[in-house]
Amino acid sequence: MDAARHVLLEVRGCPPGSHRAVVAPGQRLRVGRTSLADFQIPGDEAMSQEHWELAWDGSICEVRDLGSPGGLFVGGERRERAEVRSGAWVRAGKTDFSVYFEHVEPRASLSGASPEKTARMEYALSFFEQVAREAPLFAVLDAAQSDRILRLLRTSVDEFTSLFDGLRSETEENGAPYLVRFSPASRLLPRLIREGWGESWGIHLAADAPLRDVRAHLRRLLVVTREADRRPMYFRFYDPRVLRAFLPIATPRQKSALHGPIQRWFAEGPDGEGIQAWGA
Repeated sequence: MDAARHVLLEVRGCPPGSHRAVVAPGQRLRVGRTSLADFQIPGDEAMSQEHWELAWDGSICEVRDLGSPGGLFVGGERRERAEVRSGAWVRAGKTDFSVYFEHVEPRASLSGASPEKTARMEYALSFFEQVAREAPLFAVLDAAQSDRILRLLRTSVDEFTSLFDGLRSETEENGAPYLVRFSPASRLLPRLIREGWGESWGIHLAADAPLRDVRAHLRRLLVVTREADRRPMYFRFYDPRVLRAFLPIATPRQKSALHGPIQRWFAEGPDGEGIQAWGA
């Protein structure tokens, strides 16, 4: 099991990745309704200005009530102070939070992988690490393919967000596509490659643009118009099998609409054999 380096605090009831804080070892995070707090929940009138605090020393994560009238609840029980573990549920005011430790999710066993599959994974990892040295690297991951995907995202410091919006992003969180921007020296990238390569978990992108701009562009691709009858249809471009079939036959106009701020698209080959790439 990897040693945890950060603690991640996520607001429950919001799209995963949309409202969370990253706490490094030795840091304290004060949570409350106003700008007096480090992590603000402005819409919760039942929360105090500075309601509670999370402290992380690299080994022990502790939460503490800051004398709020409404109190602090850990796992449904009112507590003045409590040590919490990854996955803990905390409630303050009318807001629920989840606490995650970075990369404490058990690593999927690779003992049954063939030498050929292991070699494909290691080649893919080496390839994308090189791409990431040249331009910001993103992935679009389909949470419907495995419940591991969202778990790995939530226990990573890398920035991510759902491509769905509004209520759908909350009610369909376990089947949504997620855009992730890999941080330099990402610890998430190798975990995703070694666990999901060859399983159609998603695609990779190179784009020298902020996550919000890439997301805005990709959201426009989710629903396209079918040329035959002008009917709208859902486009699962983030499925490598779909991307491999579409791009070789796409018209210049379709390719131009697809690329936007994205310089290069990458999809695993069938069964993870090789990497197919397309440039803008």
